[in-house]
Amino acid sequence: MALLVRKRTVVVIMLTSMVWVFMDIFIFMRNSDFVKMSDSERLKEKVRGYAVGKNTVLPPEGKEGIRDVYHTEAALHTQHLQVQTLKEQIFPPNLELESKRSVHEDYMVTAEDDGRYNDNAYPLIFDEFQLETEDRSEENNDLETTFVETTSDVITHDAPANMADQEWEDEETIAYDQVDVLRKAYRSVTISELLYNTPSPWVASTRETVYDDVLTTKLPTKHTMENSHPGNVGQQKSGQVLEKTSPNVTKSIQPTTKKAKFVNFLARLPSVLKKEAPGPYGNQYDPAEVEENIPKHTVLSLNSVTIPKPPRSPGEAGRPVRTKKEDDAMVRSMFAEAYFNVFVSNLISVERTIPDNRPTKCHRNKVADDLPQTSIIITFCEETWSTLIRTLHSIINRSPPRLVREIILVDDFSKREHLKGKLDGYIKRFPQIRIMRTTKREGLIRARMLGAAAASGEVLTFLDSHIECNVGWLEPLLDRIRQNRTNVVCPVIDAIDDKSFAYLEAQTLRGGMDWKELKFEWRSIPSFQALGRKDPSWPIISPTMAGGLFSIERDYFYELGAYDPELFIWGGENIEISFKIWMCGGRLEILPCSRVGHVFRKSQPYIFPGGAFEVFSHNTRRVAEVWLEDRYKKIFYALMPEALHIDYGNITEQLEFRRKCRPFKWYLENIYPDLGVPQINLQAVGEIRNLGQHDVCVDTLGGAQLGLWPCHGQGEHQSFSLDKSGVLKSGTLCVVREVGKEGEVLSVGLCKKENVLKFQHQKDKELKEIGDGPHILTGRCLDIKFGIGAQKFLKLTPCDGGKFQHWKFGLYL
Repeated sequence: MALLVRKRTVVVIMLTSMVWVFMDIFIFMRNSDFVKMSDSERLKEKVRGYAVGKNTVLPPEGKEGIRDVYHTEAALHTQHLQVQTLKEQIFPPNLELESKRSVHEDYMVTAEDDGRYNDNAYPLIFDEFQLETEDRSEENNDLETTFVETTSDVITHDAPANMADQEWEDEETIAYDQVDVLRKAYRSVTISELLYNTPSPWVASTRETVYDDVLTTKLPTKHTMENSHPGNVGQQKSGQVLEKTSPNVTKSIQPTTKKAKFVNFLARLPSVLKKEAPGPYGNQYDPAEVEENIPKHTVLSLNSVTIPKPPRSPGEAGRPVRTKKEDDAMVRSMFAEAYFNVFVSNLISVERTIPDNRPTKCHRNKVADDLPQTSIIITFCEETWSTLIRTLHSIINRSPPRLVREIILVDDFSKREHLKGKLDGYIKRFPQIRIMRTTKREGLIRARMLGAAAASGEVLTFLDSHIECNVGWLEPLLDRIRQNRTNVVCPVIDAIDDKSFAYLEAQTLRGGMDWKELKFEWRSIPSFQALGRKDPSWPIISPTMAGGLFSIERDYFYELGAYDPELFIWGGENIEISFKIWMCGGRLEILPCSRVGHVFRKSQPYIFPGGAFEVFSHNTRRVAEVWLEDRYKKIFYALMPEALHIDYGNITEQLEFRRKCRPFKWYLENIYPDLGVPQINLQAVGEIRNLGQHDVCVDTLGGAQLGLWPCHGQGEHQSFSLDKSGVLKSGTLCVVREVGKEGEVLSVGLCKKENVLKFQHQKDKELKEIGDGPHILTGRCLDIKFGIGAQKFLKLTPCDGGKFQHWKFGLYL
């Protein structure tokens, strides 16, 4: 019987497969004209079908527009790959020629910017480039004609009845120019260019209409390019106001066959899954492929040097530098100056080369011609000469000059001689660099505020003073801000080894944080975000930033309230501005196409007036009090109870601004859902103050035995936690009972089950000892006993409700 069932199952499967095969054959035979075509005609038909949507199912347009949807939907992504494949079949890439083309174009742009353009510049490169282009023209003439005919058919539309009444001129120019580029430079039109730059009625309409269902569009009636040429467009009448109207669009056709419905389902599936992704993660796309009707150019890979260095010079190409044994003493002594290898840094050229480790696609990305100018702000305190000068040269040598409005150096009260007259003299050769000096130690946060106040560029770019900008680093940052002024963007931070100064490519990570201390941490990209990134060059949505390197529109920086001016020196400011960006309507991204190397060191050489712990705790507590709701504040204090004793100042203005923004719960649910909310198994944390003697707290006295000491509000030996099972801890040690010569003694020690004390406690009440069972009380409470003179001792005595048996924790959770 079982065998018979198996045979029937196999038969059913075979019959089903045959049905599908016959369906495919039938469909193929219906399109048999395709088989009879010549190779060139078949290729044309393929391109036309993929480009304009012949029998193509398109995904629904979302609220963010067809551009965003296109780049997140599997159907169109597949078509894009198919068009690219056809492109390569028609015009196989000539890598050597493209390289020369890039060098020539980059030089021409740079020369134009510097005012030294002339036709004879780099004649050898230009002549070879032109010669090989002409050779390529002869070899590929037939193929070029084939593809241009195809795309000419594609880039057409029904002209409006009265061309003078509609704004078609710019779009017509772009469409015509696309074909012209194809004829002259052998560059095919990508699927996104065909969809977004072609002035077809379908595109014009979908830019303004939100569709609820999948569209299967047909090409409008063919209209030749001759009638659409810019020269034939009617001139605008004097005083006439042009109104943009959308022409009629072909009605959507619902899929009818089973196969079409199945394809429809597959096309919709990514958008369905996307709705489950939190916040911005379901709306990812490649910004480089969002074609806009504005002039663009390929990202410039500038890398100029004053004096070329031999390729085997120390540190060239980002290679590590190894020191000799006899230099060890010098290396150690100089290491203490900056907490990185100053000896090695001084051996390396200030214009050394570093590897270009951008993703491949970044080299072909296009950015707008009219990018905003930026003011680059670099703060420093006692910085090493070689790292600071290398920072400046990497910016100047690898940035388009027209985009750098100024470089502002802010010297935060340095005392080293080389940062005074010597530095002033050195930067005189660079008119775009100016320096400001503080009259007292302000710290990184306030020093940056001073630099921002003096800046005149549309965009502020903050950099550290021991970095090396890589090629093509600046334009991607500025282009994202140009696309949306509330975008705040960071480069990928590659590592420069603190000992060998090797330039090391960073992994693909994003910014996160730890609940304890609200401290920044690098985190892996979660799966729900990784699935939406189709290419490694796409922006990385990041919940937080490292803080050292980022660009932000100047006006938007001040709309966010800039940095909190009451944050001291350094620490916490990156988390605070990250919260502001996301909760107050902005977007924070890391751009893999922008790379900057940074010397990472294991500790800081800076002086923190008032103490490093106090400064950092002040800043983080201030951030927590402003941006975290009560529920989340308790978690922060449970993990960092010592912060309870640090004064965080007046936050009235910050709270007033905070009310205009989204709650922290929204941030957790939509921007950082993978952070999670820790389950805190604590009742109370902080100091344990006696209510009978208000100035006395439980203290470890710097040793094991518990005692009493005046409350000082600094945590440390007076910081305790009481968990829900009743275990009382100081740090990781438990309060235990020990028996000695003087009888029973309370102390802190390892949390061994047999001697750990447990207490039952309610707010401002007794700490009652729990016996062997979970709810069995021994009848004893923590109490103060007085000795000779002013001596006080901690003891467990019979509970009598006395005032010296009442205790208050710093914070109840």
